[in-house]
Amino acid sequence: MKIFLKDTPGSLIRVIEPISANNANILSIVHSHKFKENDEIPVEIVFGIDDIKSVENVQNALLKEGLKISEINIEGKKYYKKRTKTIIMVGHVIDKDIRGTIDRINEGGLVYDLNVIMKSPDSVSACMLKIEYDEVQEGQINETLNEICKEKDFLLISGLN
Repeated sequence: MKIFLKDTPGSLIRVIEPISANNANILSIVHSHKFKENDEIPVEIVFGIDDIKSVENVQNALLKEGLKISEINIEGKKYYKKRTKTIIMVGHVIDKDIRGTIDRINEGGLVYDLNVIMKSPDSVSACMLKIEYDEVQEGQINETLNEICKEKDFLLISGLN
C-alpha cells in the first residue's frame, strides 16, 4: 500500500491501527522525509492479510480518516489506484444545489477541493472541482458528471489534468 501522510506526530499510527484491527501482519514500513511534497511524506506499507474483505475494511477506515491512499497492490496486481480529475462547471451552479451536485459525485469518488467564481447572484458562476476516485470508477464518475450537467444545464469542461 502506498499512502501519503502529513508530516505530523501520530500520522503513521493512524494508518497502522486499522491495519492491525483487521488482523493484518505488517511486514515493512518505508518512508523518507527527502521525498516530502506539500508537507506530505510517501509511505509504503507491506502487510499480509487473510482476505479481500479485510483489505476493503482497511481501505474504508483509512479513507474515512481522510488519508490519501495512492495505491494498493495485492500479490503484485493493482487492487486500488487513485486517479484525480479537475473539472469546471459553468452555469447557475450555486442556485442549482451545489451540495446535491457534490453529494452525487461523492457516491463514486471524493470532491476534495472546490473553487467558485460568482460575480453576482444573477449571473452564471464557474465552479472548479478536484475529484479523487479509484481508477475502476472512472466510467461512473464521467457518466455522473455528464448526467448532472445535462440535468442542470451546465457547461462541463474536463480534461484539465
